[in-house]
This record gives sequence, C-alpha cells and structure tokens, in this order.
Amino acid sequence: MKKSGIFSTIISAILVVSVWPCGTQTRKVQPDIKKFLTPGEIVWVLVTSAERGPDCQVDIIDTIVAGKVYFRRLIGYKFTMSDFQQFLEGHLQSSRKFRRNVSDVLNVGYRGAAPTSEEKLLYLSQQYNCGVFEVKGLPNASAGANYELRSKNPSNEGALNTQCFKAYNKTAARGKRRRISVDPYCEDILKGNSDIVSSINMASGAIG
Repeated sequence: MKKSGIFSTIISAILVVSVWPCGTQTRKVQPDIKKFLTPGEIVWVLVTSAERGPDCQVDIIDTIVAGKVYFRRLIGYKFTMSDFQQFLEGHLQSSRKFRRNVSDVLNVGYRGAAPTSEEKLLYLSQQYNCGVFEVKGLPNASAGANYELRSKNPSNEGALNTQCFKAYNKTAARGKRRRISVDPYCEDILKGNSDIVSSINMASGAIG
C-alpha cells in the first residue's frame, strides 16, 4: 500500500510537469487583417526596412465594408514641406496559405483606382495591437519587398520590447531597420495637417 501511494505520487508529478509548459506556450495568432484594423483607430509605422521614404506614416482607418478598407494615410518628411494626406482603399484578400475566412493581404491604391501596392500581414500579436507587414509594389510585386512594424501605440519604446519587434527582426532583410513615426516628432512633422493631428491623442494613438 505504501509503495502504491508513492508510485501514484510520482505519476501525478510527472503529469503536472509534462502538462505545465504547454499551458505557458505563446498562442500563435493567424495574421488576419480584419482583426488588426478597426474603424476609428490609428495605425503607426514604427520601423521599416526601406532605406528611403517618409519620416512619418500614419494610417487613419475610416471604415471597412464589403471586403474593402477605406483609410487615410498621412505622410511627412522632416526636412521638406511636403506633408500630405492620401485617401486610399484596400482590397482584402487571402493568400494561398489561408482560406477565404482569413484575410492576410491588402491590395492598396487610391480610392476608385487600381491598386499600386500589396501589403501582406505576416505576423499579428495576441492583443491584435501590432503586426509585421511585407509591402510590395504592383503590378511588379517580384521587384522586391520592404518590411514594416505597424502598431496602434505611437511609442517606439514599448514596441521595441514586444514580440512584434522580435518577429520583425526575423523577417526584415539582413536585419536592416530604421525608425520612423517616433512620438512626439511625428506630431511635429504633421503639424501642417493641424485639423487631423489635433484629433489624434498622441499618448494612446486613438482619435479624440
């Protein structure tokens, strides 16, 4: 009886040890753009592998309807007076890797015009608040890609310590990266769009 009790205790301990790590594993989230983009929210490009481009890029999501995302993209440069706003629409699609219920591709272009870029979500955080995108120009998508870390939080300090940043580093070519959209500089860059910037809460990244 005593040996039987000890044996049962050992078996129970083995089961606990073998099951415990599984409960702490990070749940892998399918990269569904519909879960990342929400009407009324702001999305900031915090890091990009592009060697050239704007110093600030912010997307304001207007609405999502009938498989299309309507949004405004604010772009700014530190050393030129060329801050501007693009009115864009993105067509939600699924890559061959996923079924139709998971939209990981957004073909983006000016509203009412043909798409000029393919923006593919490669990684999405568990909280749906940041992701890693692969951006290619259309129609020649084979010309090469840039990678971007996009976040609903405008602060670089928080994002650089997240799983999103680790995923970005694994994805971006040769580990290249440069910072853009750093708060509060992004607000200064976009000061020409005062009517829009004034409605953005730079502390949280939300409108209002």
